[in-house]
Amino acid sequence: VSLSPISKPVSQTPKEVIGFVPYWNLDSINETSLAQTTTIYYFGVSLNPDGSINKKDPGWLWLNSQKFNDLAALVKKHNLRFGLTIVNLDPNIRPSTDSILKLLRDYGFIDLNLDLEYTGDSNEILKKDFHGLITDIADGVRKEIPGSKVTVDMLADGVTNPRLVDAKTISESVDKIIIMEYDFNRLNAISAGPVAPLPAVLTSINSYLENVPPEKLILGIPFYGYEWPTLDNQKNSFVIKSSRGPELSTYKRSVQTAQENNASINFDDTSKSVWFSYYDSKDQSWRQVWFENERSLSYKAELVSQFHLAGTAIFALGYEGSFDLLSKLNF
Repeated sequence: VSLSPISKPVSQTPKEVIGFVPYWNLDSINETSLAQTTTIYYFGVSLNPDGSINKKDPGWLWLNSQKFNDLAALVKKHNLRFGLTIVNLDPNIRPSTDSILKLLRDYGFIDLNLDLEYTGDSNEILKKDFHGLITDIADGVRKEIPGSKVTVDMLADGVTNPRLVDAKTISESVDKIIIMEYDFNRLNAISAGPVAPLPAVLTSINSYLENVPPEKLILGIPFYGYEWPTLDNQKNSFVIKSSRGPELSTYKRSVQTAQENNASINFDDTSKSVWFSYYDSKDQSWRQVWFENERSLSYKAELVSQFHLAGTAIFALGYEGSFDLLSKLNF
């Protein structure tokens, strides 16, 4: 499957490489990977219904840990941009820009990332002036913190329907849109399958490019996949009920699982993804793992140049363990 890129001169601007570091990965930061990025986003903090910062959330609590201080020191050491993600921004919540600014300043962040994963009705979102909310936040942050950038994460076209919001309108208010080109198959899938199949990723990118200029788009890629209990060991086998249900499978875990079970990793040419099956003798069921490795991710890396996108964003740093996965991808 291929789509022709929009015809335009190739930009000489260096590509951005954004790495999301979730609070649950602060114990497994790979400095080799981190050093190959241009921006690190700490993921993240959530909001209360009244718009205040949720200080009971683990993301907030980890901000005041030595592990977070270690991350901040590595970001400074490698001269990277440092940003904060506000997770699951909801159109029903109106956060205070002042409280966001205080949070950024208190913890040394210069950039802000807004995670938009609301999957409700698009028309309802527009009625609530979601675009106005994002504009107010972005304008306030860039005004008060010179040189700051504001980005948003949006679901891939095809992962949610109807579309979240009008990407064109959102793109006019922020510096970049990060398209979360993953989770096309999730833990609740009917059959095992790729988390980021290339044909679906291509279709989604093309949909965004109809409304947003390529220099405003960042390609989000996964350093993870999923593992399901399956009927048998055939590719795309049906998911079955099991005492050990579906599970997240990071790159590190996937490689280790394959090695421990002497499983051969297969390449699926249609989705340009990798998978393997193994028999769990304890649970007495087949397990099937689909994940992303250097080969499958290299196809996504090529799209950044092919479509003249602004760069890529990895979810999430730490999922690769001690493996130097990032250097094998030509961003």
